[in-house]
Amino acid sequence: MKVSVTSPQSKQEERAREVFVATMYRWGDPEAHSYVIGVFSSKLQADYAIKDEHDYRGGKYEGGISEHVVDEMYDRDADAEKTAAEIRSLLKEERG
Repeated sequence: MKVSVTSPQSKQEERAREVFVATMYRWGDPEAHSYVIGVFSSKLQADYAIKDEHDYRGGKYEGGISEHVVDEMYDRDADAEKTAAEIRSLLKEERG
């Protein structure tokens, strides 16, 4: 369930408030050192920023992009289910 701190918006208005947060992770490990390099209005801009930072850091950092809607909290339940599904998928791949 998304928690909105503003009045309900149409899907078009929600997309207009969508932002993409670009984060760099040392050696691609989200548990290691990380830092946000920017918040962008398009995924393409975030991707370009990550590629530039990756090169600048000599390949020591890998990037990730998270999508958010301004003035809304993230959906905890959906994130937990997505993570659980990803883990199940990886386990299936490992087992062959």
